[in-house]
Amino acid sequence: MKIKPVEISSEIVYDNDFIYLQSMCSYQYHKIQSLEEQIKNLAATNCYLIRLSARNKEELEIANKLRKKYEREDFVFVADTHFDASITALAIESGFKKVRINPGNMDKKMLESLAKSAKDRQCTVRIGINGGSCREKLGNNFSIQDIVNLFKEYIEPFEKINHEKIVLSAKFSDYNLCARVNESLSDCFFYPIHLGVTEAGGLIRSTVHHTIFLQKMCKKKIGSTLRVSMTGDPLTEIEIGNQILKAIGKYKGIEVISCPTCGRTWGDLTFYLNDFLERIKDIEYSILKRNKMPQKPIKIAIMGCEVNGPGEASDADAGISLTKNGAIFFENGNIIDKIKKEQISDFLCNYLKSHLSY
Repeated sequence: MKIKPVEISSEIVYDNDFIYLQSMCSYQYHKIQSLEEQIKNLAATNCYLIRLSARNKEELEIANKLRKKYEREDFVFVADTHFDASITALAIESGFKKVRINPGNMDKKMLESLAKSAKDRQCTVRIGINGGSCREKLGNNFSIQDIVNLFKEYIEPFEKINHEKIVLSAKFSDYNLCARVNESLSDCFFYPIHLGVTEAGGLIRSTVHHTIFLQKMCKKKIGSTLRVSMTGDPLTEIEIGNQILKAIGKYKGIEVISCPTCGRTWGDLTFYLNDFLERIKDIEYSILKRNKMPQKPIKIAIMGCEVNGPGEASDADAGISLTKNGAIFFENGNIIDKIKKEQISDFLCNYLKSHLSY
């Protein structure tokens, strides 16, 4: 279903055309220096929304100070109050543009009161449920229609007062169930949907499960925002999110291909690949913003010998192949120059800078 756009800020408007990446801070508030460093690192990426938990007034007060210090139009703070409606109300009153709640923890009067506060402040509310809250409300044998009906119940207080700044979120650890539920939500409601698989595990498991899940969602143009949840560094969530969204065609950025190496490889290809990937992070973060993406992906090849490049990598826009005494730099399958191995990243970065606007 075509969704009704929801404006979070001048730079973030949920619609059917773009998926905004987000993450959540993992440090507790008593580790404030580490927390601030994490926020600054995420702010330097194409992470558009950052979620902070707030279990009580003290935590909310710190979260709000951080919001005032670091929030931008393209980097918005979300208060995750989850359990306590009174803290949610305070978050809305204190100026958060978006809050995340689980209505399963609130009675109807609380929800009606929050809906009114959100409308008064034009605050966006993410209405989130998960497997645990569904089981508490519906028992163990719930159906997808039961979940849809639960959302109808939770949305009703907002619709009653015509507050349509709502985002829906239904997360489960089973990515197939997660996909089916989100498909049903998309069929029944015109609100934006936040995507993600919960309890997804570590890096490898989470990447695999989110890739399968997101491929299903993007084929049907479902989703306006995404968190690739995993046990680990929130910065990695953004990096993996970028790679998945590029792979399934939602993002257009820098595609880096490389050969698997063999006995013909002239040197430590892994080193040159990783050095280049580290060098281009800032470039890629800057072009993966909504209004800055190139018209088509730029493909860069890093190959280990003359067999693989430029021959097998002739479809790349540019690349290098290691040789016995250095490397060759090529564009569109044509050898342009012979370079030293220590020049590899510089040559490739200069190529990108000359072909991108950022």
